[in-house]
Amino acid sequence: MGKYNFITIKEAASMMGGTLLSKGADGNLSSVSIDSRKISKGALFFALKGEKTDGHGFIKEAVSAGAVCCVVEKNYSELSNFSNDPGFSIITVDNTLKALQTLAKNYRDKFKDISIIGITGSSGKTTTKELLSAILEKDAPTIMNEGNLNSETGLPLALFNIRDKHKYGVFEAGIGQPGDMDILIDMLRPDYAILTNVGTAHLGFFGSKEKIAEEKMKIFHTYKNLKKGIVYEKDDFAKIVKDKHGKKIDYFGLDSQKDYLSYEDNGLNGNTIFLGKEKIVFSLIGRHNLLNAAAAIKMAKILDVSDLKIKKGIEKVASFFGRGEIFSGNISIIFDAYNSNKESVNAIIDFTSMLSWKGRKIMLLGSILEMGDKSEDIHNSIISYAFKNFDGALFFYGKEFEKGFKNMEKTEKFIFCSSNFDEMKDALLAYLKEGDLIVLKGSRGVALEKFLEIIKKNNRMVT
Repeated sequence: MGKYNFITIKEAASMMGGTLLSKGADGNLSSVSIDSRKISKGALFFALKGEKTDGHGFIKEAVSAGAVCCVVEKNYSELSNFSNDPGFSIITVDNTLKALQTLAKNYRDKFKDISIIGITGSSGKTTTKELLSAILEKDAPTIMNEGNLNSETGLPLALFNIRDKHKYGVFEAGIGQPGDMDILIDMLRPDYAILTNVGTAHLGFFGSKEKIAEEKMKIFHTYKNLKKGIVYEKDDFAKIVKDKHGKKIDYFGLDSQKDYLSYEDNGLNGNTIFLGKEKIVFSLIGRHNLLNAAAAIKMAKILDVSDLKIKKGIEKVASFFGRGEIFSGNISIIFDAYNSNKESVNAIIDFTSMLSWKGRKIMLLGSILEMGDKSEDIHNSIISYAFKNFDGALFFYGKEFEKGFKNMEKTEKFIFCSSNFDEMKDALLAYLKEGDLIVLKGSRGVALEKFLEIIKKNNRMVT
């Protein structure tokens, strides 16, 4: 939901190319919503058709909750029940989702003085967004998309939060299938863009990393307003981006920025970043988060933000749900299970392997979803990498691991695999003891937080 007090129902209808009915109800709108359960008084409600539900069936609930206008499709069978209400407006369109996106696009175009930064990548885009937003907020009013409002429905809702006061807008763009970025970029049209990396997330929908790269590289769009873009220096597709867009593209990374950026790894206490004369306490763990910080710092310097403001912004950011959260206690936990792909699994394996720890180290790796016909190869690769590079106990959770697990060579290392929750729970609790460090890493859909809560309940936690 995005609040704005200076667009009327008539203006909204015009901006989305819809037909306005019940014109007596014109006035300022307070918010935009696609969820009848999250309506505020004065809202504009879009009745979207989903795979499982149809928003047209919740119009009465939206009206009762305070919506003053609903956007519906022209063939809506109960249109006559609402179109004659003098205190309520209906806007009819051919397609409600496209109307939402068109309204968002035209709303964004109203703001000529804001600098929009678009961020995409297979991993790291949310953390980079949070870091860059925190930095820019120290310089001037900044807006970003909250949570995971980065999709074809989430991004437009986030764009409605832009106000005249904002100097910066930082928006991540998440893709799931071919064509998604075209839709997102048509609305967002960033002035600046960041590609964190190209990995194997959503590989099942694209078929190859090359196709994923092709889609993500659209963030460096061909609209005339793109001023500068940055891409990770060691990404497999970095040179392709540079060759295509030339001087508009620059690299970020610990090598590209070494003339003013260095760091010290503090293990579970995060990192210390040295930026020019500034010493920055960076609470997020691992080299992968250092790269996210490097991207945010690079873009901030492009936008001419001072090192002191960069320091203050970065030090404000703490870990958030499922992204390198640390829980200390008799058994310490690294919870990194908001999302997952092969590259991020390998990164957390490397970090944990190199971490200095007096007790035992354990990894619980959950399945990676949306891999399609590449799933078996991906999971076999993870098993092989973990087996070779991690010297602690390994727990593999999910049916996707089962075939590769059966083919593992015999070892004295403790390894366990199951797709059954109770079996995995029992095995974990039987193995864990005081002084252990356990890492929980997997796709969001695997819901590894269930194991997090079980471990926390069975052990005295300090924080």
